[in-house]
Amino acid sequence: MKSIVSLCALAGLAASASAGTLNNTVNATLFGANRSISIYRVASDLQPSGPRLEPEGMTWYNGDLYVSGDAGSLASPSESNGYIARYIGGNLASTPVAVGQFTVVNGAAGARPVGPEGITVNTRGVGYGAFAGMQPTLVAVDGFASPTGRILTSLDTATATTSNTIGNYPINSDDIAFVPGSSAASDRFAFIDGTGGANQIRFVSAADGTTALPGTFNLPNQSKGLLFLPASEAFWFGQSQDLLLVAVSPEFAGDSNLLNVYSLTGTLLSSTALPTGNAASGLLQNIEALAWDPSTQRLFFGDENGVSSQIGVVVIPAPGAAAVLGLGVLAMGRRRRSR
Repeated sequence: MKSIVSLCALAGLAASASAGTLNNTVNATLFGANRSISIYRVASDLQPSGPRLEPEGMTWYNGDLYVSGDAGSLASPSESNGYIARYIGGNLASTPVAVGQFTVVNGAAGARPVGPEGITVNTRGVGYGAFAGMQPTLVAVDGFASPTGRILTSLDTATATTSNTIGNYPINSDDIAFVPGSSAASDRFAFIDGTGGANQIRFVSAADGTTALPGTFNLPNQSKGLLFLPASEAFWFGQSQDLLLVAVSPEFAGDSNLLNVYSLTGTLLSSTALPTGNAASGLLQNIEALAWDPSTQRLFFGDENGVSSQIGVVVIPAPGAAAVLGLGVLAMGRRRRSR
């Protein structure tokens, strides 16, 4: 296994970077309501001093949006090269702050950055990725199948230091989500595993980040983005149970980006097509990341698309009165059956 070294964020990087630019606003029917999706160009948001930002991982924590991208090459400007962009308040029209860099050393090609395909936060404060204070530790997965056994790497954003990579079996992961249980002992990390071209949801224990857990289920090809929503926030998506939202990128010409909603046991509860097309025309091309702001009910889409990379954001409306009543009846029935 390769070792990990710490690296401080570059001083002044955020000051010389640029702000996201509103590229387009498009309408789409999401969960039964017509809503507007604002789409921002973000590829140059860490430039000119930093690398190109191509969103492949996103997470929301403590009022801010964190975005990661692929490692790419070491030439600048290239892809995100392990840097994490933090959008204060989720304001995509603002200049993000670079909060650190994942870096692997002693690789075949020398020191190479880890390009997190997915990032999440262990909000329990116990287990792998636990932290204290206001600045989170980000738990990341990457798409490399090597080094063997690689599963998780973490970045302390307060000190800009990375941890050792841990794991006991190889994966080719596209995203990760922290799934809290009823106690720390039942907390899990869910991730999308694309090993061998077969997309699946897998789970590992959040206590150590390595112990494989049961519950694997299959996903469509090109499943790229993953988001966990607790039952308390599933209301906004017309559900009353814990959810996993999965973004599916187009596989063939003419396909649409999809947002699939699953139960934690793999039941497909709903599927929504998103505005798909050439990013140059202001549409979403390859959605690979998701994030959710529960305080304002904003859903973020990361569109990894080279120099045309974008982030879309939409406010999810509350379900209508009839849907809310139906959810209440459903929840009551479940409680009665569980007695």
